[in-house]
Amino acid sequence: MKTLDQPSKTVEEIDLMTQFEQASQDAKVLTTCLALNLELVKATAMRKFGWGTSKSEGIEYVYRRYLFLCYKYRGQIAPSDDLDIFWELHILDTKQYFADCMSAFGFFLHHTPNYLLRNPTVTREDMSLKFIQTKALYAL
Repeated sequence: MKTLDQPSKTVEEIDLMTQFEQASQDAKVLTTCLALNLELVKATAMRKFGWGTSKSEGIEYVYRRYLFLCYKYRGQIAPSDDLDIFWELHILDTKQYFADCMSAFGFFLHHTPNYLLRNPTVTREDMSLKFIQTKALYAL
């Protein structure tokens, strides 16, 4: 209970607390993404697309971070072709993908295939710019 001698929090203090809470949540989500078991997805990519171990592990490494970026920058990023393949392979294991999403984000992360066909006002150039922004976010 608040007493008269306790000053109320300033806007700056509240903002700092909110930023800290968001950073803490982001850290939890990233940690969960980094810990997902994606062995079956890698094995499927290797078998179905002929990816070698090095390529599949490299895409897995980037994909884990891409999932976090999807959470943090919802609707603002776009995957590379290989990331999109890996993501779609992950989604095909529907029960596991659902469980992974709920564990990491607390919600189902939807994928929109054929984005350009579904959104006629969006151009390939728009998607290229989005992908450039995505690559820039990896550098943060």
